[in-house]
Amino acid sequence: MSNPNSDFKQSFLSFVEETTPGTTPSSPSMLKFRTTDPLAIQSQTEALQTEQPYSHRQLAMNRHAFKGVGGSLPHELSYGAFDAWIEALLGGAWSTETAGTPEILKIGNAIKTFTVERGFPDISEYEVFRGVIPNTWNLEINPQGIVTGDFGVIGMAHDALTSSSLGSATDVATNEPFDGLANASLQEGGSSIAIVTSLSLTINNNRNIGRLVGSDEGDVPNNGMIQVEGTLTARFRDEALLNKFKNDTSSSLQVVLNDQGGSDSLTFDFHDINYNGGNLNNNNDTLDVVLPFVAQYDSGESTALTLTRSNAA
Repeated sequence: MSNPNSDFKQSFLSFVEETTPGTTPSSPSMLKFRTTDPLAIQSQTEALQTEQPYSHRQLAMNRHAFKGVGGSLPHELSYGAFDAWIEALLGGAWSTETAGTPEILKIGNAIKTFTVERGFPDISEYEVFRGVIPNTWNLEINPQGIVTGDFGVIGMAHDALTSSSLGSATDVATNEPFDGLANASLQEGGSSIAIVTSLSLTINNNRNIGRLVGSDEGDVPNNGMIQVEGTLTARFRDEALLNKFKNDTSSSLQVVLNDQGGSDSLTFDFHDINYNGGNLNNNNDTLDVVLPFVAQYDSGESTALTLTRSNAA
């Protein structure tokens, strides 16, 4: 009888924080990563080819070189499930408070990496990605449904498939995903705004993985200049938002995502934003104004972005 084919629905991702970047802890306590596509993170193997010419005009050498990690980790954003990855993305650390006191996270310079395992348990095959760090994060918030996110990742190395797993993974927080309907609220310039039709957010660390002589694995990731950007799309009812772009007026933006039960929330505070555009758009015969923005460093808050988790008792 032939071996069964692997079933996509059986595949999974799990992760553990590394103490030494690129090295899996000796007795890892794996956590489940709640992804919508466990295949989106990928090994990336570069090739070495000789450029020496031959009379037969054919390639005489091709072999493997750097073995890195790329791709992404798509997900539906929910309370508590991605806190470790958001912390690694921003390079900061969540404040530690007693239950019931909100905890905050700001942009910092720390490098925090993970070992990620992808498993195909129905055929007993597992592969490991090491030194993985989120480089980018794209979020989409709209009134049609669930808040979706995607961590763009880079990594130091990957290992070949093996029949041995790093171990059974424990569930992270299992709250339902946030949505962009009545459970979300926004403030622009300190005032509630209820005319937003979509909001996209992008954080890009511009991180890199260096190469080392004598190794086919990458160096520890390094931080680049972080870019915090987004696009706010709102109903065109008057000139107020459009004039902020035309007059080069700084503003602020707060986005609050509440879970379905109403006890937990995740808040994004962009303390100082500047609009870089103000185009009008036909949205099913209703006019919207599309406002791309950049979040700038706020000296009073010592960050361009603050995240707050409710930390409900």
